[in-house]
Formats: sequence, C-alpha cells, structure tokens
Amino acid sequence: MRQAAALARVGAATVTLARIWHGGKVVGWVTSGGYAHNAARSVAMGYVPKAVADKADGFEIELLGKRHRARLQPGALFDADFKRMRG
Repeated sequence: MRQAAALARVGAATVTLARIWHGGKVVGWVTSGGYAHNAARSVAMGYVPKAVADKADGFEIELLGKRHRARLQPGALFDADFKRMRG
C-alpha cells in the first residue's frame, strides 16, 4: 500500500518520474514537481510506502543521476492564515 507524499527541498525544480529514495532504496517516483516561489523551495509530489510515509527525514530525490536531500512536508507550504501578509 502506498501513500501520497509531498517532499520539499531547496534547489532547482524537481521533475516528473524522478526516483524517491529512502534508506538506500528506491521507494517511489515523483508524479509531479515544480518550484514553489512563495516557499522558496522545490516541491515534489509522489507516492511512498506507508512504512516510510510518517518519517520526515532520510528522503532523497534523484535528478540527473545525483541524489538530493528532501524532507517530507507535513503541512501546507503556503501561508493559509495570511500571517506573513498581515505582519
């Protein structure tokens, strides 16, 4: 069984079908990705096994043969309460 996951990392945009690594093994694939300008980070959406879906760290996303560290994003990246706008 797999669970949807949002992974965030600092750097260039993540592309579809990039491998998601955890614990030295490929555990999933990116289904969509892009750069979130307001959050100033790259975001990747994909599916990972439920066994690792509750772990925040230890993820990597492979781009052009190089792995980049990523964190599971537990909540929304945007400012849903407009706290930043209102100061």
